[in-house]
Amino acid sequence: MADEIQVKAENIPAKRPVDKFAEYAMDRAEMEAPLVAQELGTAQGEAILTATTPEELEKAMEMAGLVGLRDLEDGTEIEIRGFHFAPGTRSDFRNRFGVFAVMDCVIIETGREVAIDTGVERILMWLRAYEVMGAYPIQRRVSKVQTGSGNDMITLLPLKKRPVKP
Repeated sequence: MADEIQVKAENIPAKRPVDKFAEYAMDRAEMEAPLVAQELGTAQGEAILTATTPEELEKAMEMAGLVGLRDLEDGTEIEIRGFHFAPGTRSDFRNRFGVFAVMDCVIIETGREVAIDTGVERILMWLRAYEVMGAYPIQRRVSKVQTGSGNDMITLLPLKKRPVKP
């Protein structure tokens, strides 16, 4: 059966791919945490130093330029150029891996470069799978579906097909 646990010769359950990923993600997050902090600090510093209006300056002070995937509107199109893992520190957004991803993205409609974070487990695994395939950059649209309990289930889907003039 597909859902049976594989067993090693010593009668010790073999690790499932998700368990191996969890170990990998935690190890990588520990190594990349300083890099994530440095990149976010640099991005925020550049936004502060290049602000030309009080409004731009105030915007630069928000969240170190980090946008939550959950805060993007449904249908937002992004280009993901890569990502880093970092240890999760907020218990209200904690997943079983204990990490979140900070994606290096561009909002396609505006061309604005932005760091987008997410702790959605299947998205973390999806990001890594595309990395292994060497498939970045990749364009996706944010899709949100509200569950019966009122939460948003978020995923990244291919861009919608656009009509092309012949």
